[in-house]
Amino acid sequence: MGASLSPLLPTWHPPLAVGVDTAIKHDAAAVVGVYRTEDRIVLARDRIWTPTPEHPLDLEATVKHFLRAFVN
Repeated sequence: MGASLSPLLPTWHPPLAVGVDTAIKHDAAAVVGVYRTEDRIVLARDRIWTPTPEHPLDLEATVKHFLRAFVN
């Protein structure tokens, strides 16, 4: 590893692959976006939420909000 990560520039739009795994109470929820260069797969952006039964995850306010900001 060793390389520093930085956000994608807003003028560069590589094809992204985005994975979403949601959970409301008992498991982590996550979103990850990656893109491919000539020789590797690069992490573009990611986010993890860890809900609990006492504090369930609001998918609209978390995952949906993150995805909308991610693709705009």
